[in-house]
Amino acid sequence: MKLTQFILIVLLATVKTLVSPPVAYAMGMTLWPAFLAIALGGVWGFVVTFYLTDSIEKLRLRRKNKVNLRKARKIVALKQKHNLGVFLFVLPVFSVPVMAFIVRKFYGRARKIVFSSCLIIILWCLVLCLFYSPIQRF
Repeated sequence: MKLTQFILIVLLATVKTLVSPPVAYAMGMTLWPAFLAIALGGVWGFVVTFYLTDSIEKLRLRRKNKVNLRKARKIVALKQKHNLGVFLFVLPVFSVPVMAFIVRKFYGRARKIVFSSCLIIILWCLVLCLFYSPIQRF
């Protein structure tokens, strides 16, 4: 395994964890280096985006938004009913920065939220690496 391959997988995982394991295995990485690179990239991408969300929002153009009350009520009800558990299943579908933005907007800057989100990312990285590991044999 080359250092450039490791860095490329880390950078890919900062954006999208779902496609990182097949790419890592296609590059010739084994299970544990691939898991380490993907977990490192996912956590790094989440933490950086999570703490830069305020700066990103200030740069965004302010425009008049129409508020859809029905949709807003559904989102608040979903948040109150499921807490952080709903993000367990959504993380592989969305990119890591999008999930960091959503978690930051819904749950604020609580340290336990960052820690639990990072654990969720590491868990999904392990599951995805184990799921795609048979690709490595071909």
